[in-house]
Amino acid sequence: MKLYPVIGWIVCFCGAVNAAHAQGGLRMNYSRIAVDNLPIGHAVSMKRLANLPLKVGNNYDFPIEVQVSIRYPATLRPDCEPVPDTNWVRPEWHAVEVEPGAEREMDMVIMLPDDEGLHGRRFQADVHVLTVGKRGVRGVRTGYEITGNLLFSVAPERNDVALHAALENPADGAFVLDPPRVDVFGAAPGLLMPILARGKNPVRLVNGSSETQTYEFEAVPLERSAYNADFGSQPMDPRGLLLPMSSCTLNSSGGTNLEFAVQVPADADFGKGPLLYLVAVRNGVLRSVEQYLKVYLWPGAEPENEHIN
Repeated sequence: MKLYPVIGWIVCFCGAVNAAHAQGGLRMNYSRIAVDNLPIGHAVSMKRLANLPLKVGNNYDFPIEVQVSIRYPATLRPDCEPVPDTNWVRPEWHAVEVEPGAEREMDMVIMLPDDEGLHGRRFQADVHVLTVGKRGVRGVRTGYEITGNLLFSVAPERNDVALHAALENPADGAFVLDPPRVDVFGAAPGLLMPILARGKNPVRLVNGSSETQTYEFEAVPLERSAYNADFGSQPMDPRGLLLPMSSCTLNSSGGTNLEFAVQVPADADFGKGPLLYLVAVRNGVLRSVEQYLKVYLWPGAEPENEHIN
């Protein structure tokens, strides 16, 4: 019997907050996950096999309630079939409260039926995260949401030996971009703008795995990403991004500042909306995890109050 790797996984993360100037608010650690060669008749834990549980964060200064659900695909990605049953994908919780500035973690389990007709096929389900307003509680009054895509292929044949090997030697590709989105204010045509988060702090890359990892950086156009840009924003030519390094190596739990910058085009028209740039950050050894640093450039001063009611 030929053995196929149970988890030959490529993961892309990005979360979009549906509020034009929001630097915080609701956040999620991915918007697309692709997992290959899953076995039929078994439950596969993303946390156990890849150290990649779903994480939902709250950047507001008040608690929020979040609902997590699995849905049929709104937009089907190439080479995928809609998942026949959304119960194949099960979040650890369907509702959770997240305190201000905190993050809640939950496992995502994919459970395929023991049906040999699934061998070699590729499916898509959508992961939907939604805030729920509470009467009498200061905070979000309307629902803000993030939708991610979960793509998974089924192994071409039964593969219990490889499954057990994967369980004994789990992959670990976790890393963190803090924050994953930066809104830079005071931009104007022709200026060189450093990419700094709130408080003029640089973006941090932190190795969340248990081993030393190498990371690669690439400025990418929107069409090459899984990111859904804010409505009214202007995706820009990635050649405007200045990345002084193309890669770095970090020890377990180690971190580094990403001192990137943007050269604003001389003909930039902010009247059409903010400018959007994307940096892909990849695990360079495994090439198994990819996240996007989202950079929005705005004219004028940063709003003093970013509460969304």
